[in-house]
Amino acid sequence: MKGWLVAQSKHEEPEIAEIKIDPESETEQKILHQTVQQVYNINRDDFNTREILLVPQEERGKFFDDLRKNYPIRREFQNTEIILNGENNSLAGKLAGIGFTQTDRGPG
Repeated sequence: MKGWLVAQSKHEEPEIAEIKIDPESETEQKILHQTVQQVYNINRDDFNTREILLVPQEERGKFFDDLRKNYPIRREFQNTEIILNGENNSLAGKLAGIGFTQTDRGPG
């Protein structure tokens, strides 16, 4: 298209291409948390966002803007494949629900 600049997308490989999970190793909640943490440090985001409450109200806009400007790369869950070593439909559904792709390779 004449007059349009098209941004070229640089495809970055996921930092973690696959995660193997034994559904029997922990509770579902703990497995979900550990899996998310491997791809996206949600605890850091939570801490940084809550820290705004410690900043004087008149400085919060700048603080939040600085968080946005310096936000680290966050890869999407869909770029990491989950390998479930065993069957757990509940866990598989939750992982799919937040965007992970999955492969069931059975035991071992």
